[in-house]
Amino acid sequence: MKNPSEAALKALFALSGNRCAFPGCKEAMVDSEGRVKGDACHIKGERPSSKRYDKRQPDRERHGFHNLIAMCRVHHKNEIDSPEWKAKGYSIEWLLTLKQMHEKAMGGKELDPAGIRIEVAGDVVMSHRQHGGITAGTVHIHGKEDGGLIGEPSQDALHVLFRAANPTAVRDQSEKGKIKISMSGETFCYSIGGVQYFTFKDHAQQARMNDCLQELQDRKLLSITVGKQFELSHKGYEKAQSLKWESNELWWKSLATCSSGDSLT
Repeated sequence: MKNPSEAALKALFALSGNRCAFPGCKEAMVDSEGRVKGDACHIKGERPSSKRYDKRQPDRERHGFHNLIAMCRVHHKNEIDSPEWKAKGYSIEWLLTLKQMHEKAMGGKELDPAGIRIEVAGDVVMSHRQHGGITAGTVHIHGKEDGGLIGEPSQDALHVLFRAANPTAVRDQSEKGKIKISMSGETFCYSIGGVQYFTFKDHAQQARMNDCLQELQDRKLLSITVGKQFELSHKGYEKAQSLKWESNELWWKSLATCSSGDSLT
């Protein structure tokens, strides 16, 4: 097997929710007219010259669904396959965790694999402009994503919304209402309301926080601004006005560690 199969590509496009998996990115993999905008990227490189290549990996696994992650071309080329990929912490373990978190966060919003038709000119072809990415000749998507979320947001997401709108202490008021994500090696660091970056030792809790951010975006309570930064929308601020919790009631309080070593507020 020289390239990912049609079945692997269908599964990837479907379970990624047709979105780039890079934290904070909402770029579609395929646009509404069926034009491919993203790449199916190999986590362990596809050839000896590729990033993170594992010579012990069988070809079937190398091009299989579990070794592929959906990425827009900007984050593929300029981030995970950039010359600085090691310094930036884009290891095999980090990418496998990101894939799992992203596909879990897309649960309920993914496209139906049976409704995706991948038509290729001869075969799936290698992209000549990318580092190990593959591009299908034409991808037609039939069916639609979840049209929206109904009912009240989850309490986990509301905790995040409340803290962003009501930080315990913020020196710069322009930071109020903002949520930032940075990376330290393979770990996500979060700052809610402009104060105190904190981390989780447990990947499951990282996924839980990312699920909250995705839900708030889907409900239009949070919008992405630049990089890995989010900001409460007007609707988000309105929703937050009715919320009130003590700091020790927020779900991450006993699970997270302040990056600076200070006590978590």
